[in-house]
Amino acid sequence: MTVTGPPASAGYDWYLRFESVRRTADVLLNGKPVGTHRDPYVPFELPATGIRPGEPNVLEVRVDNRKIENPREGWGNWGGIVRPVAVVAKGRV
Repeated sequence: MTVTGPPASAGYDWYLRFESVRRTADVLLNGKPVGTHRDPYVPFELPATGIRPGEPNVLEVRVDNRKIENPREGWGNWGGIVRPVAVVAKGRV
């Protein structure tokens, strides 16, 4: 997916927020890895390191939805990015 980077704001960094990815997500931004997440049940954020403000950015998410033996669950027939993804600003508290 190609997205235009938001304008930079002083004191803030950009993060990619995933509401749900089933099961394992390997995330790349502009061809460089930014992180991996392996818990299919909780939202997560990864730093949008290397995002280019005002320019096209390529976001690649590689999802592996193969089910492991445990925990046992009855809905193992679906996977992928199953909820919204957003670019969010985070600053120091």
